[in-house]
Amino acid sequence: MAVIDLIMQRMKNRSKGYFVLIDPEKRSVDLNRMVQNINRTYVDAILVGGSNKNISGFHSFIVRLKKMTDVPIVLFPGSHSQISKEADAILLLSLLNSRSLKHVIGEHIDAAETIVRSGIEVIPTAYIVMDKTGKTSVSRAAEVLKLKSEDDVKKYIYASSLMSYSVVYLEAGSGASQSISPSAVKIARRILDKPIIVGGGIKTPDKAKSLLKAGADIIVTGNAIEKNPDLILDFGALVKRF
Repeated sequence: MAVIDLIMQRMKNRSKGYFVLIDPEKRSVDLNRMVQNINRTYVDAILVGGSNKNISGFHSFIVRLKKMTDVPIVLFPGSHSQISKEADAILLLSLLNSRSLKHVIGEHIDAAETIVRSGIEVIPTAYIVMDKTGKTSVSRAAEVLKLKSEDDVKKYIYASSLMSYSVVYLEAGSGASQSISPSAVKIARRILDKPIIVGGGIKTPDKAKSLLKAGADIIVTGNAIEKNPDLILDFGALVKRF
């Protein structure tokens, strides 16, 4: 099954999905334990990417990961260099609330030929970063405009609904102290007839539950499971119950 079909199925069936995010640069992470837990529970896909532009051994990491699991590997690139034909799909991210055209379209131009030649599945993704602090890695690197009010959030959600994106990804930022508020997810759900992915700052199953109840179709966890890979089992069990 194509990854986008799996995502659409989650929304249409009103079931919920779970993606795990792995940053290849974080060598201290217990990758074997993480993947063992991924294989044991309810995980739809593994996102792979990092904030740094050039990650040494990125392609070989994807090859290694593919040998460890049958769960689809989806690129979540921090730059045009984070591309591998061994992946199953790529979230082609357009960071809508960035001051930098490089992150809205420039990286796509640099990566386009490589992606087309790779033959991997492409999922055009509206990427909206809702980091009020401006301190997360993506906010600093991509000159993200802060969305200070729900009206600001609503404008970007409406804009994403008018464009030909397959999914909308609402991001609090890697390492965020707090996740996106359920009220922001509710706004998005009222406006959008596209799948909604929510990530950043989701540290506990209770927080994940509140976002899923608010209308998120898929949740993403990264930093929390790096610190405690066994949380993958808790998040997977929660999502499966919905």
